Amino acid sequence: MTEEINALVAKEAVDHDLVERSYNEIFKIFSRHVEEAIIEVGQYLLDNFYGGDIERARYKKKCLKRESLNQLINRLDNRSSYSPSKSWIYQAIGLVVQNEDIKKLGEDVFQMYGNLLVSHKVCLISIKSEYAEVKKKLIKETVEKKLTVQQLKERKKELIPKNIWTAGLLSVVEDPKLLIQEGNEKILSLSFLKDVPIENLEKVKNKSANTCKKLKEAINKFTNDVKLHEQYIEHYQKLMEDLETAIKENTSGDKVKKTKNKKNR
Repeated sequence: MTEEINALVAKEAVDHDLVERSYNEIFKIFSRHVEEAIIEVGQYLLDNFYGGDIERARYKKKCLKRESLNQLINRLDNRSSYSPSKSWIYQAIGLVVQNEDIKKLGEDVFQMYGNLLVSHKVCLISIKSEYAEVKKKLIKETVEKKLTVQQLKERKKELIPKNIWTAGLLSVVEDPKLLIQEGNEKILSLSFLKDVPIENLEKVKNKSANTCKKLKEAINKFTNDVKLHEQYIEHYQKLMEDLETAIKENTSGDKVKKTKNKKNR
């Protein structure tokens, strides 16, 4: 009997539809419980370490009890391999902040967002508030096209290149006119720069230093040109004075010559 059962099992064709359907259902169940936990933790951290201030929670460095939070993260990290990691903790805070941001995009968007798996929502955290319309578009596409997390990541790269802020900053610091242009204050603000990766800040810093160096060189060139042009002007002024004197003297000489000619007649 055992041999017959083994033979039947061996002959069974894999039901790929069943596997796919079961995978999605199990993942949804798992995701719901994970999301409940991560949101609850995020709200707790927001209330107890950021004073319940969403805007403070938006930036890591604005934590009211930053050292205490770091100590908590270290303690959780050392407890066991199953404890929440540092990235998980900040994702929890990020999801709470993101929930509030999504609410501002409209009830329809918030409902669609609610249908996403927690892994999709985490993927959207890195999209800053100034790209709210892009985030809205990604939420809609993810729901309607049933994008996987990987597909969402690829789509995010298409709509928001990884270096979009860097390109924006670099273009600003390369052009002094843009640097002082009204409307670029936000991208140049300290609060914005604090969230930029260090390696990218270094790029912008180096570009700023190079641009500043070119401006100083231009000033030196202009200074030398000004001095040279001042010499030109000085010589022209001296020449014009001499010309004026020569004209007067020549005019007087002509009058004397004419008078002599009349007397001789």
